[in-house]
Amino acid sequence: MITPGTTFEARTDTAAATITVPNVIVAGVAAPCIIVRVANRDIGQSISGITWGTATFHRQAFIAGTASRAEFWYAVALTPGTNNLVITFTGATKAVAFATVSYGVDQTTPIGNAFTATGSSTSPAVNVTISNPVLSDVLVKDVLSCQWGSGQTITVGALQVQEGNDTTTGSPPGSNVQAGVSRELPTLNPTPMTWTISASAPWAIIGTYLRPAIFYASFAWTVSPFTMTLNARQTDAQLEARIRALESLLERHERKLRTRL
Repeated sequence: MITPGTTFEARTDTAAATITVPNVIVAGVAAPCIIVRVANRDIGQSISGITWGTATFHRQAFIAGTASRAEFWYAVALTPGTNNLVITFTGATKAVAFATVSYGVDQTTPIGNAFTATGSSTSPAVNVTISNPVLSDVLVKDVLSCQWGSGQTITVGALQVQEGNDTTTGSPPGSNVQAGVSRELPTLNPTPMTWTISASAPWAIIGTYLRPAIFYASFAWTVSPFTMTLNARQTDAQLEARIRALESLLERHERKLRTRL
């Protein structure tokens, strides 16, 4: 089962080429994953790299609207520890970053397909189509990025759990970016991820889902004429020898039956 995770947050109010999310903790729990969701104001500046200890980060998706940009990154195969998470952009920009640490996430294909949308309105939304995993086993995540106007607020959709909501500061108001991230345990496919902006604004949104790790317990049934017991899985050679022994035993019983008849 995927844990919802702990979210760490940071922002840069003065345009800078890096943003640091301090003291991001990965515990010694099975199948960890760091999800990094970022909103930045300058659509011409993208993320060139992310560091947290020795972790390798991959970009799953990005989308640039007319006034802000959103990106979705992840890392798996993590060594437990506490490190600053440093995000580097191609140039200076105002930005908000959220790092969420979850567990029980598939370490080979941790993230499903990403879906994006842009617009200018009070109702950002994106539909996330889930494929392969069982619907109730995945965890849908999103990131909303929009241009901020004075007094403007964003509200997460009714079925979602807000994981972060922040806005950079400084003048003029329109030079700032407003960002929100949320999660949802899906009951529909596709799953709509929605927000409400208090005043119409240009926005960009990404939605995708975490795929669960599958933990296998390996057992095999072995059979005798009188009992059935659960034993640890045997090698192929052991199984073949056991099958031959059972076949021989069966033949002896068949001969006895024929003799009695």
